[in-house]
Amino acid sequence: MNIAIIMAAGKGLRVGGEIPKQFVEIDGHMLVEYSIATFQQHPGIDEIIVVIPEDCPSAITQRLKTQFAKITRFVVGGTERFQSSWNAVQLFADRPGDNLLLHDAARPGITPRIIDDLLQALSTGEAAVTAMPAIDTVLRGDNERTLLETFNRSRVFYAQTPQAFRANLLFDCFTKLWQKGGITPTDESGLVKHFHPDIPIHIVIGEAVNFKVTYPNDLKIVGYNNIVQILKKHENKATADEDTNMPCKTACGDAYLPKLSRLDRSSSVRNRETPVTEDDYKYMRMAIEVSERNIAEGGGPFGAVIVKDGEVVAASGNRVVPNNDPTAHAEVTAIREACAKLGTFQLIGATLYASCEPCPMCLSSIYWAGISRVFYAGTRYDSDDVGFDDSFIYDELAIPISERSIPFRQILHKESLRAYHLWATKDDKVRY
Repeated sequence: MNIAIIMAAGKGLRVGGEIPKQFVEIDGHMLVEYSIATFQQHPGIDEIIVVIPEDCPSAITQRLKTQFAKITRFVVGGTERFQSSWNAVQLFADRPGDNLLLHDAARPGITPRIIDDLLQALSTGEAAVTAMPAIDTVLRGDNERTLLETFNRSRVFYAQTPQAFRANLLFDCFTKLWQKGGITPTDESGLVKHFHPDIPIHIVIGEAVNFKVTYPNDLKIVGYNNIVQILKKHENKATADEDTNMPCKTACGDAYLPKLSRLDRSSSVRNRETPVTEDDYKYMRMAIEVSERNIAEGGGPFGAVIVKDGEVVAASGNRVVPNNDPTAHAEVTAIREACAKLGTFQLIGATLYASCEPCPMCLSSIYWAGISRVFYAGTRYDSDDVGFDDSFIYDELAIPISERSIPFRQILHKESLRAYHLWATKDDKVRY
């Protein structure tokens, strides 16, 4: 079984004054309610346990129990986070095979995609953490705030929650902690890494919206992100009524919010909500097989498969070296093959499966081709580990063109405009 453990025992008084931040109300709902809602609505979560302060009012526990049917128990927390975690984990001494997802109540932006990825990671491993790649340069200093070291940010992550573990692994680590001591863990992944360094902990990429509420101004962001972007992600599960003029009841009681059709339907939101089917796993495994076979054929360790209307229309590995073509990445080559086969320069309705997260060049090609969905397996950090580092390209794109490592100089601007004029006045042009 998959159990969500909501860590709501902290004091967190910087946000709500005398009220712990997890119980501060935003637009009629407590912060903890937003955090629980996604787990309640997720089909892969079987139970929810909420860790609460010792002095938590019974009115709050009753309110939560009434609104969230998956809550099976409330557990009183300890003075430190790891003590609160143990109070919940010890309940699973006789349920070693269960999966435990421990989540901070102060992170109301948890999304279904993160939960999906964590459960997928636990299907093949015993431990996984949610984390965001560092986008800022990370420094280490001493007590006098003197710079000691600059880290390579391509390998630095900011930890989020949930953190997910097999119950018997976490129970064993806590047992060793009480027997041997030696550390004061700040999170469960550090505990597991200390007592079982041989067990790999998979990193699941989080989302910016899954930030931790820490200061009063954070509540303003929560009010928007959660009501507009998070709870409404499951509107089709909350109501069967497709009439966009009807209200949609959320999992947090009797509040009614506008249908998503009246809100932002940007492609980025739709992409994060893309459901995963058995066929998707099948085609992704095919892309991975292509990547492995491609190595024996003299290419790089990358593969891509394009599917349209249930048919594989292209499959290719990275052919940079065999073709002496630096643009012949797996995704680009597959796009070329698919377009040639279908006789079109637009792949609208097609899905691309990539064995690794597409690089900036491939990403641009995907957008230009009009591909509707993309699934990927490895991350750009995985490819970096074996010598394929494209982080410098991301860095180059973020700086002014005049400051890039390759000199860019604009010349003959006015003369170049003639071609644009010819194109603009051409009656039989084909737009793309």
